[in-house]
Amino acid sequence: MKTSIYIMAHKKFDVPEMEGYIPLQVGAALHDDLGYLRDDGGDNISAKNLNFSELTGMYYVWKNDHDSDIAGLVHYRRYFIDNDGKSILTVQHIEEFLKKYDIIVPDRSVLDRSVKEQYVKIHHAGDLDAARAAVEKVRPSFLNAYDEAMALHYAYVCNMFIAPKRIFDAYCDFLFPVLFEAEKHIDISSYDNYQKRIYGFISERLLNVFILHEHLNVYEDNVAVTSEKAEIPEIYDDLNSLFEAGKFEEAEERIKFYYEKHPDVFFGDRLEKLTRQIHFRYTASKAEECEKAGDINGAIEWAKAALKFSDGEGN
Repeated sequence: MKTSIYIMAHKKFDVPEMEGYIPLQVGAALHDDLGYLRDDGGDNISAKNLNFSELTGMYYVWKNDHDSDIAGLVHYRRYFIDNDGKSILTVQHIEEFLKKYDIIVPDRSVLDRSVKEQYVKIHHAGDLDAARAAVEKVRPSFLNAYDEAMALHYAYVCNMFIAPKRIFDAYCDFLFPVLFEAEKHIDISSYDNYQKRIYGFISERLLNVFILHEHLNVYEDNVAVTSEKAEIPEIYDDLNSLFEAGKFEEAEERIKFYYEKHPDVFFGDRLEKLTRQIHFRYTASKAEECEKAGDINGAIEWAKAALKFSDGEGN
């Protein structure tokens, strides 16, 4: 059995020396050679990388890897994690999981609204209208699954998954015709560089559609981030300065602002943890105020509340 896990990369990185892991330069047609396998050979859409992100790598694997029994996508700074919670998932464990499950995906990102509502909040509403119309035109049998997926309150993000190659290929055979049809009807000329990655964003929602339509048995696995985006230290420095100044309401508003502009910065449970930290610090400061004022009962109640937030029980 041959298992190939392609590591999507657009810059040099420390390549894991592990069986089955293959660095793949995405958008290679647009950039200098990194010395990795490139996505601009054979049948490819490498030149679409600015709008399709890692999907240009997915397309390359779909069209050009005819030998693998299992294929998967991870990122140069995001990997599925093994049972020990620290190590990158090995080929041996991947093959074991796929004896029981149809596909390996990241732990679901739970949303406070529907998938459609969440997309509209941070992207352009017309994108999903065009995507739905494309599904109806080129893959009409998926339309009910599309509507069901848009109403869910969770999604599998990052365009990361591992599956038998036949399932990998079947997903691509659904995904790319839909995206290419939607592309004909979406004008991105006014979008900023972030929003121009539109087809990567849409595809994160379409994976749920495929899973529902095919009734796949899903294995959700933890994902580790090995390096941070450049914006993250700046955002955290800004938030910490507000924390230290006791400007908790302003910090909460700032988090909402950053989330709307750069939601990928808050991958996983970062948003929840930051919000919890604000509430914890706020209640702790109130407890300190009560203690200084001699209000012991009030201090105790605020301290209990702070402990709840630190344990993740607060809301």
